[in-house]
Amino acid sequence: MKQTRWILLVLLVTPLLAGCDRGEPGAMAADGEPANVVVTAPVVQPDVARFPAEVRAARKADLATRMAGTIVRVNGDVGSRVTRGDLLVLLDAVDVEARISRAGAAERQARQWHDRIQSLEADGAATPQELDDAVARLEMATASLTETEAQLSYAVLRAPFSGVITRRFAEPGDLATPGFSVLTIVAEGSIKIVADLPGELERSLETGDPLRVVDPASGLSYEASVTRISPALDRASRRFRLEAHLAENSGARLLPGTFVRLELEGETPQGRWIPQDALVRRGQLTGVFTLDGEELRLNWIRTGLRRGSEIEVLAGLPGDASVVRRPVSNLVDGQPVGTVTREAAATTEGAGG
Repeated sequence: MKQTRWILLVLLVTPLLAGCDRGEPGAMAADGEPANVVVTAPVVQPDVARFPAEVRAARKADLATRMAGTIVRVNGDVGSRVTRGDLLVLLDAVDVEARISRAGAAERQARQWHDRIQSLEADGAATPQELDDAVARLEMATASLTETEAQLSYAVLRAPFSGVITRRFAEPGDLATPGFSVLTIVAEGSIKIVADLPGELERSLETGDPLRVVDPASGLSYEASVTRISPALDRASRRFRLEAHLAENSGARLLPGTFVRLELEGETPQGRWIPQDALVRRGQLTGVFTLDGEELRLNWIRTGLRRGSEIEVLAGLPGDASVVRRPVSNLVDGQPVGTVTREAAATTEGAGG
């Protein structure tokens, strides 16, 4: 009786153990059912170096005074649009006007004296030396008047170009001193990209070289080209300054002060990119099924960067084997292939991340 029970127990347990073995990675399905799959070829991307950069106004002006004086009026505030030649800042110029009056009086007196000596010299009543002195006196008085009148223009600050006021540093009643910035103006729609790059890249870049600007906030990317390269390295950082402008038809809406990413493509391939929906996870391992002739192979891989719906494969993917998209859970290594549907290779071009 006991022997009969042991025989029945063995008969019941054996199929269960066989069913557990079928689910192990790398095991061949007992029935060998062909699997219908969708495959995609990996995309090989060029080597891309990424560097932080900043969006700046291509035309920017800090309006500063050239004379000391009390600010009487400030026309415009942050966000105000101005036109070239608009009066923006007016200083109190009472003392300058007084100096102009004195200089004008001195110039008129010197001119009268010059005219008198010139008449006397023509009649022989004055010497040529006296006339030369009168001419010199008139010239000095005229120069003094011109200089004083020029100082009056320092009391007025006008817009050097059309644009928008982005900063305001003073209010009416404040004392302005030479070099004291009152307003900052930037030209609308004119921006540049500025980045400090490692010194070893200086020889590999030239004016006009294409590059890509990525806005991390939106994930959008824009075509740009190098417009200026500094010929010297910073002694502390060993970096050089690069400036670039976006393509005219880029449609970018980047504000000055925005931090972006500069991407430079190299000549050597970087890695292969596959859709993230091709990944198979078994515990701590990550793999993909690839098409090997008429069979499927499970390959354990090492992944890198993620961009959009794509992921970079650093190691473990053989050759240019196509990967299986959206693999079902019961696929096993060595399983025969039925119908194969090929989808166009995806691309990470322009993806943010």
